[in-house]
Amino acid sequence: MNEVLDFIRSLPPIALLLFFTAVLLLIGYAIWRAVAFSRIKRIIQNLSGDPEKNKELIREKYTSGALLRRSAAIEKQAELLGPQIIPLMGMDEVWAAECVRTKSKKHILRVMEYAADKGLFSCFLVCVKKRHLFPVFKGGLEEMGMGPFRLYTIARTCTGERFDGRTAYGLCSDRKDELLELAGDTEWNVRYFAVNMLLFADGPRVERILWNAAGDPHPLIREIVVSRFSPAEKEKYYNLLFRAVCDDPVFRVRGEAWRRIHADYPELYRLEPQNLAPDQALHVLELLRPGNKQEENFALGFLDHSNLELRFAAAAYLEKCGVLEKLFLEVDFNDMHVFERNRSLLLKAAEVNVSSFLRSLTGTNNRASLDIASAVLQKNGEVDFISVLARKVFSSYDGTREMEAIYRATVKCVAARGTEEALFFFKYELEKRRLDRKLMSVLLQMVPARAGFILFDVLMSYFLQPFFEPKPELRDAMKGMPHARVLAELLKIIRAAQGVYPPVVRRQAIKLLGELRLHYCLETVLEHLPELPLKEAREYAVEFAGYPAELVTVKVKKLFAKEDNSLRAALVTVIPSLGLAQLQQLVKDSLKDMDPGVRIAAVWALVEIGDAKTLNAGFEILRDPVERVREQAALALGKVGSAATLAKLKDVVMDTDETDAVKQAAIKGLGASASLKSIDLLLTLLEKADAYKDGIIHALSGKMEQDELAALIHSFKEGGPAVRTGIVEVLRQHGSAAEKNMLELLRQDDHSLQPYVAELLESTGFVESTVRRLRHRKPEVRQEAAGVLALIGTPAAYRGIVIAARDPHEAVRIEVVKALERLKSDNGKKVLQTLREDPDKKVRRYTTWALERLKVKQT
Repeated sequence: MNEVLDFIRSLPPIALLLFFTAVLLLIGYAIWRAVAFSRIKRIIQNLSGDPEKNKELIREKYTSGALLRRSAAIEKQAELLGPQIIPLMGMDEVWAAECVRTKSKKHILRVMEYAADKGLFSCFLVCVKKRHLFPVFKGGLEEMGMGPFRLYTIARTCTGERFDGRTAYGLCSDRKDELLELAGDTEWNVRYFAVNMLLFADGPRVERILWNAAGDPHPLIREIVVSRFSPAEKEKYYNLLFRAVCDDPVFRVRGEAWRRIHADYPELYRLEPQNLAPDQALHVLELLRPGNKQEENFALGFLDHSNLELRFAAAAYLEKCGVLEKLFLEVDFNDMHVFERNRSLLLKAAEVNVSSFLRSLTGTNNRASLDIASAVLQKNGEVDFISVLARKVFSSYDGTREMEAIYRATVKCVAARGTEEALFFFKYELEKRRLDRKLMSVLLQMVPARAGFILFDVLMSYFLQPFFEPKPELRDAMKGMPHARVLAELLKIIRAAQGVYPPVVRRQAIKLLGELRLHYCLETVLEHLPELPLKEAREYAVEFAGYPAELVTVKVKKLFAKEDNSLRAALVTVIPSLGLAQLQQLVKDSLKDMDPGVRIAAVWALVEIGDAKTLNAGFEILRDPVERVREQAALALGKVGSAATLAKLKDVVMDTDETDAVKQAAIKGLGASASLKSIDLLLTLLEKADAYKDGIIHALSGKMEQDELAALIHSFKEGGPAVRTGIVEVLRQHGSAAEKNMLELLRQDDHSLQPYVAELLESTGFVESTVRRLRHRKPEVRQEAAGVLALIGTPAAYRGIVIAARDPHEAVRIEVVKALERLKSDNGKKVLQTLREDPDKKVRRYTTWALERLKVKQT
């Protein structure tokens, strides 16, 4: 001992340091081993019968690598406590995986001893790659008391891993019969193990088994068969492969079958969509190859299919091929057939969320492509593309029809789905197009409510401009803005002192406040109605239908009681549009209001309500002391009055004590009446009130409906010179519309009116202008003119017809013959005699010639 100590003392310091370090490391390692062993032991002692729970417990403390480093300790425990702790800890899986990774003999033996139930196939995989280990593996199984070597022992531990079947069969070729037996086993993993090797065997029994295996219930077996089986019957096997492509439910199997078809049977490959059911076509579409024209055309046939699954598969493939991008870019408005086809196909693709072709939008300014993009992006496609579209379209707008359509569609895209960036483009357009009423109308109609934080200030700046148009669209846009901000601005305008804001701006603010339909602002709106002109207030009143009827009734009655004439007049004006019967008595009472403006409003309100009874009964309003009231009353009574009331209006005109303004109003009222009686009354006035002739003719000129025109012609037939002259003047003032209606009367075969209609048409110069049309360069115009002249049938008309008898166009000559055939009547003979004696030699000659042509035709 002393000698050892002396030796240690004699060592140099560095050697002593290394010595004691080594001792400490050994001691530390021993302690670590003891602790690790102890921890492993405690874990093993706490194992339950649930392997999954045990694995979870162990994984919390150890990684796979840490467990592998403790393999010796675990083996020691297995010797003490029994081998069942190996699967309980999950070490069988760890060792099997390590065996495959390291391919070492040590791990093969460990797995065979402790993890045979799960790891034998892993050992077999190692032997396939390192064939020299196979005898060790084979002998080891026999030495471990597992009986004679059988492939089933290995096959039952197979979990479907890929392995080299050719090499494996080389190891087991002497057990072909056993493999054939395993290929019919009830367990799929056993069949998979056997079939994978039999693919490299030969013989009729093998081939029969492989044909059957192509339809095996397990997809892994079907997959390896379609990927490796190569029977002699090529066409039969091609058909099997194509059936697998069409009908197999597993994509991997279909994919392998598709690969084999194109790798080994391209000469047999053909696509016939008409022979495929929808599910089969879907499977084919999922496998098509990019760049193959035949397959691209096949997919294009399904791009507009009503079956969305088929359409999606076709679109996804065509998108991958770049075909959709070509359809998007290779369009032009010069070839509308191609454009419409491509547009339709791309819209169909976008409906199934295939729209990446829009990426090409960044690199093109093709207007046809922009049109397609604007159509797609309204509902589909990535919203980021909307900003690109907006920037391109807004900057290139030039006012052309095609660009206007694209512009409108782009605005819709931005409004419906645009990003914040796109909404800022929208804002810039609002600012840029402020003087373009047409575009401004488009933009304002599309203002999205969600963009209030961006657009409110711009819209408000326009709202404050008195001459900004279009105002209704601007109000509609403002209604979508945040109500808190809108309301604050509107009340600021309405409550401002007179002159701070222009009257038109104040009126717009009142209208918008009412259109917001905020119940708590109703009284404010009603109080400011007098600022609107009565006609404007009447049109605007429909907005009050959106308010609760009870609330409106209470507010109107309360305000009606106030001493404010203009407010009462405004309220009377809007009451008809409210449709509230309980308020209509206020209108009737207002006929006797002290204020003329209220009385006028009451008259027109009764017209709108349709209360002719009250108006007729209150005819004394025509004797109102205020002229403008009498004038408005006369107009109103003419519009809705009874026959008796209309007669009283005539009396007003004849009243020598009435003012001219009221008489003119009575005439206008008769002109506004829809009653035919008003025509007789106006014609009577035409004879008796020559001083008001112009006003009466103007009133009659508005009566051009068929029944009204017929009444005028009857009056022309029976009237005196003043009436007849007046009616001619009425028709002359009304122009072509009256002439068109008179021709319609002639076509109705009312022979009693025919000569008078013809006379009127001659007196207005219509016949002369129609004869001039017989010299028009277009034959269809000459033909129509000849037909019209024949319909009129006067000598003056036939003078033109016989001139047309030698027209170079057959259709015109046919019309002439038809007209001449009508001259067989007594009246016709008179016309013929007149034509034969016409002072114009040419007319006489053409008449004779035309009659001879007619005789030839009849014989």
